[in-house]
Amino acid sequence: MSHSSRKARAFLAFVAVVGLGFAVRGADDAHKNDVLKPGAEKPAHAIVLFDGADEEAHWTPANWPVKNGAMVSEKQDISTRDKFTDYQLHLEFNEPKLGPEFKSQDRGNSGVYQQGRYEIQVLDSYHNDTYAKGGCAAVYGVKDPLKNMAKPPGEWQTYDITFHAAKFKEGKKVENAHVTLYWNGELVQDNTEIPGPTGGGQPEADAPGPIRLQYHNHSVRFRNLWIVPIGGKTELATKDEAK
Repeated sequence: MSHSSRKARAFLAFVAVVGLGFAVRGADDAHKNDVLKPGAEKPAHAIVLFDGADEEAHWTPANWPVKNGAMVSEKQDISTRDKFTDYQLHLEFNEPKLGPEFKSQDRGNSGVYQQGRYEIQVLDSYHNDTYAKGGCAAVYGVKDPLKNMAKPPGEWQTYDITFHAAKFKEGKKVENAHVTLYWNGELVQDNTEIPGPTGGGQPEADAPGPIRLQYHNHSVRFRNLWIVPIGGKTELATKDEAK
């Protein structure tokens, strides 16, 4: 091979690598451009998943008690009848006040599963240590939050979530799911990559999935849940399915 040919091939390889870098950064930028910021007003086109009274319209099984405008976790997990791909999700939760004998994971445990596959942990992490990647706002088993923003039990806390589903091509996954999370107004998961389903999550698939709220032995309250689809397929339950 001539010297000029080697230089040409080296140049093309360099261009390919640089181009790949731009492509990766472009994907990251695309994920960050539509991030739900804390304090954002609920858009007019948002889907209200719980309005403080009507649980049956969007959840199954609709058997959590509703008290003072909040759903209270009880008996089993519940999931939205609607299924989503990429979206912005806002919710508020409130941890129960428990005695000092309740510690670590046995203290206000719940979770918010994205697409029923990937859990963002809900836990009373106010002066309550637990194992790595298992505290409140962790992508369970994957990554701890950047900081602990826990409020005392009995106070309302907020999650503002932007989720991008795993991408598939010809039946094979070509990009992992990503999530950005603001917890009580602070960025704690910054476009975190999720390599696969977390514990208790459903298998990955090239299909939308529900929002799932976990019951894990404690009565955690949830209110003001709304979601805005931002890409991909959305499957909305019919009125008949919601009965």
